[in-house]
Amino acid sequence: MSSLVRIKLALFVIGLILWAWGYRSDDSYFRVAGIVVLAIAFLLRFVGRRPRTPDSRKDHPPSP
Repeated sequence: MSSLVRIKLALFVIGLILWAWGYRSDDSYFRVAGIVVLAIAFLLRFVGRRPRTPDSRKDHPPSP
């Protein structure tokens, strides 16, 4: 599991806990904070992976 996946998963769990805590205690601050953290975790889904190094590309044949 890559570090970006771990960060996304951690943000998702933290956001879910904050939202549930705010919902249970009827505290709008925690609900909004949880929703914001969940939105950040969702937006990180669109962050691309790092490009590969030129040496590890498989579409180019090796040099003679």
